[in-house]
Amino acid sequence: MFLDFLSKYAKLIINYCVNVKKGAHVVIWGPVDSIPLINEIYREVLRSTDGNPMTKLEVPGEEYIFYKEAKDQQIAYSNPFDLYMVQNIDVAIKIRGLVNTRELTNIPPEKIQKN
Repeated sequence: MFLDFLSKYAKLIINYCVNVKKGAHVVIWGPVDSIPLINEIYREVLRSTDGNPMTKLEVPGEEYIFYKEAKDQQIAYSNPFDLYMVQNIDVAIKIRGLVNTRELTNIPPEKIQKN
């Protein structure tokens, strides 16, 4: 029953909210607790658009570790894979999940702004 709901939701997202065109390159990303929905969106891209989906997962705690430990040159680093994605993806779908909204509370805002 829950998968039926997620399947309907994925169809709504793909065919109405973002209106994925035939053959589009689609990235779907979100936290690990959103994997069931990510999978249904992935499935719907394949089924109804003949699109080319890819997924990207956010690992809990990773962002905190990065800003806590990274040096200035690491924060300023531009990942070439992210640049490639921005230049080649037609549709990006970001799923929000149950994440720790206070995870970066102890990180100075100016450090986050450098990234």
